[in-house]
Amino acid sequence: MKDLRSEQWDASYARKENHIQYPKEEVVKFLSRHVRRKVGRNTFVDVLSTSGRLRGLDLGCGIGRQTVLLEEFGIHAHGVDISANALVEARAMARELGYAMDDRFLLLTDTQLPFDAGAFDIAVVDSVLDSMEFTFARQYMHELDRTVDHLVYISLIAVGSQGAEAALDAEVTGVHEHNTIQGYYDAARVEALISGTNFTIRSMYRTSEEDMDGRVRNARYHIILHKQP
Repeated sequence: MKDLRSEQWDASYARKENHIQYPKEEVVKFLSRHVRRKVGRNTFVDVLSTSGRLRGLDLGCGIGRQTVLLEEFGIHAHGVDISANALVEARAMARELGYAMDDRFLLLTDTQLPFDAGAFDIAVVDSVLDSMEFTFARQYMHELDRTVDHLVYISLIAVGSQGAEAALDAEVTGVHEHNTIQGYYDAARVEALISGTNFTIRSMYRTSEEDMDGRVRNARYHIILHKQP
């Protein structure tokens, strides 16, 4: 796991970095618009039509808030991560929020997902594939192709963010996420990421945050992939 930087991510989570306590807005939008729409306190209308209960994967789940969000939408969810420290927190968070799913938070030891082909209807991959070298991101993309039958939401950091001028991988030298990898993406690199899979882009848009002086601090692509039945 040296190249995936699992030790560095364990250290990052031990420092309480990326302890996301609330669902990401863009993930909520993805679920509401493309998977299940909440129309009452405990009532949903399925946008994605499948047989049986929807099954979801949170790849790179961190401390599990997005995994629990899937459960809140009535989706049978699994979360996977390369950090054992993150998964300890994920199991605790799920219990605190009233969900018994300890055995559905799994430690990844390589780029192969521990699931059968077609195990999931959807996947959430939020700020994950841009936190590793591109070659590993491609391997995970092919594993998503193998295990997910319908939709995948992906969030990737965009060129222009934090002054990055090119689509490349760089080692993080700052304190936050120290010695991990940050990958920057443009449209061509997004296409290269999904090439060779059965996914096509349903939608792709870019969001950004700027300082008062116009400097882009955080720019991201939000991508929804789908497979034709």
